[in-house]
Amino acid sequence: MQALTSHAGPARSTKISFAAVIAAAAVTMLALAGVAPQSAHALSAAQVSSPFGGLTTPVIQGIATTPAVSSFTTSASNPTNSASLAYTLTFAGSVTGLTTSDFTVGGTATGWTVSSVSGSGTTYTVNLSRSGGTDGTLTVTLNQNSVDGGCAVAIQAAAGCLGPAADYASTSSMRADTTKATVSSFTTSEASPSKANSISYSLTFSEAVTGLATSDFTVGGGASGMSVSSVSGTGSSYTVTVTRSGGADGTLTLALNVNTVSDLAGNTSPVAQSTATTSMTTDQTKPTVSNFSTTEETPTVANTYTYSVTFSE
Repeated sequence: MQALTSHAGPARSTKISFAAVIAAAAVTMLALAGVAPQSAHALSAAQVSSPFGGLTTPVIQGIATTPAVSSFTTSASNPTNSASLAYTLTFAGSVTGLTTSDFTVGGTATGWTVSSVSGSGTTYTVNLSRSGGTDGTLTVTLNQNSVDGGCAVAIQAAAGCLGPAADYASTSSMRADTTKATVSSFTTSEASPSKANSISYSLTFSEAVTGLATSDFTVGGGASGMSVSSVSGTGSSYTVTVTRSGGADGTLTLALNVNTVSDLAGNTSPVAQSTATTSMTTDQTKPTVSNFSTTEETPTVANTYTYSVTFSE
């Protein structure tokens, strides 16, 4: 303190010199403590109260911490079949210097890159785009020390104004999925031919789908009077019931039409009409007697008579 109190020149010059010493000491202590001044002006003489003003302790203003991420999310549905995704990245304080190269795209999905970054201050939009590649999980991470919280270059290295302090991954779980669902099986356990007025088919997909309705099927074959009366089930397994109302006997086919269901990512399928693999014939016609006769002569003295009976089927 002797060096500080023994001064020459006007009082104003002495106060500024004292403040400069306090500021320099403060920068050193903050650097050792890992706390970053917000800007070069944070420790200016104007922001340090002079001990000659009646205060016993200097007051240093404008101290800031390393830039931190408040949130990093996307509102896109998961899974997604989109070729682009927008993430919202929010910081606790204003930052600069954010570019597409400040991110790492990971997960098991391939073909994804950060295509653009827009925004300013505390809020940014990070856009990801897909070009080919494969389906799978998708992550995007902001790299460590990729943005500037506002420190001047002169003290940035010592005070640590870059952030975030560690890599920060988006908290939104995402899966890229452009693979369409396929029909795994489409059969009935009903015996053929059948006289039943209704026949139930089991329809199974390779993954969970939605949107299946009675209008999504085509009934064909030689039989008439048959229609899809109900569809029940969820996820990947459904029961499709075909009901007869009058009509003629004959072969019966049942097919699922093109692009009638969607998987959870929004991919529509099947890409081609899928027909039940069970061959069916409807038969409600009763057999009739075509012939009922004997070749025995009449009159006859035989004790046994043999007749031949022939049916229509």
